[in-house]
Amino acid sequence: MKTLTGLIKHHGGIICIITYTITWFLFGYLYCYIANNSNGQSFVFHEDILLQTKIIEFQKELKININQNITKDLFLNYDKNFILTKLTKNDSPLITFNLSSAGINPIGVNWANYYIAKWKSQGFNFCSAEVIARNQVVMDNTKYVKIMFSIYTIPTDTINIISSKDLVYLPQVYSMLVKKQHDFFIWIKENDLDLSNENWTFTGNDNKFASLDYGKLFISNSINYLDRAIDIIYNYETQCKFKYPFIDFLYFSAVTITTLGYGDILPNSSLVRELVMTETLIGVIILAISISFLYDRIKNRR
Repeated sequence: MKTLTGLIKHHGGIICIITYTITWFLFGYLYCYIANNSNGQSFVFHEDILLQTKIIEFQKELKININQNITKDLFLNYDKNFILTKLTKNDSPLITFNLSSAGINPIGVNWANYYIAKWKSQGFNFCSAEVIARNQVVMDNTKYVKIMFSIYTIPTDTINIISSKDLVYLPQVYSMLVKKQHDFFIWIKENDLDLSNENWTFTGNDNKFASLDYGKLFISNSINYLDRAIDIIYNYETQCKFKYPFIDFLYFSAVTITTLGYGDILPNSSLVRELVMTETLIGVIILAISISFLYDRIKNRR
């Protein structure tokens, strides 16, 4: 007993700090566990902090780093009626089409901005488009054009500019200059673009390319998505499979144990409120004991 008393007397401050830290992390873990098992229903999140958290996790999952405002637009304009539908079209792999209760529609300019920004961050700077097939039927009687849309990395000092500021021409040896290439299949309604117009006839086979921004009109009119980003947003927004990060609830726990108030996250269930009251009480007790030890130490030094 004397040993324990002596230990507390001489190391009381350290014991309080350790207890405080353990309590902080333990309750932070409990809050995070409850949030993920209740799909966030046990808490009320400030809209901005929740959206920002989703954007960060979204970019982590895709291993990209682009302007967050571009990603933000994808979430803000997400159609809650979107139906995740993957189809195999002829020799193409599984394709995710933009299907909702209103039918199949183009993915729009927000998604085009996202793809262009993503490709630029990966080092791509030019594109080409080639009509593969016409009169394609996807799910209804609407006719679509199937296009091979390709993106390239080409050193700009090897390019000869031709008729417009966007179209470029490479000599016959262009194939030796292309550093990277990636191909996508996209489907566009026959009437959405005048694909017979010579302004759109830029294909790698003709040694003609366009700047990546020039291809934005193609992407915005596509009825299918080009990566798994839509799957992630669908899981977050429709399936409620978003996993809340531990750090947010460690912050919530820190605010609670220090009795500073709440802020961006609030409790929304009896269980969480009980935990908050328990943690606050523990925090107050530890703080009071710490102040007592500090006072005694200062007093003894005098």
